[in-house]
Amino acid sequence: MQGRLDLFFLLLAGLMAANLALFLISLPKLPILALVQGRLDLFFLLLAGLMAANLALYLWVAARYEYKAVEHVKRVTLPRAQRQV
Repeated sequence: MQGRLDLFFLLLAGLMAANLALFLISLPKLPILALVQGRLDLFFLLLAGLMAANLALYLWVAARYEYKAVEHVKRVTLPRAQRQV
């Protein structure tokens, strides 16, 4: 049963990726399609925008993160000469 679910998920993900690719190709003015026209500057501008969005999301999540309270236990290690094997 698990194998069938995995196969179904992979097929569904593949269909969704193909659908997204066809949708993006049908749009006339995407910066990623500027690569076809030799506009590498627009591609790097797109990458810079994605990195800025990623940084903003990271900073937002980091600012809202709350650390879990952990009780620390002091552990004493013996020198090698005193350890029992």
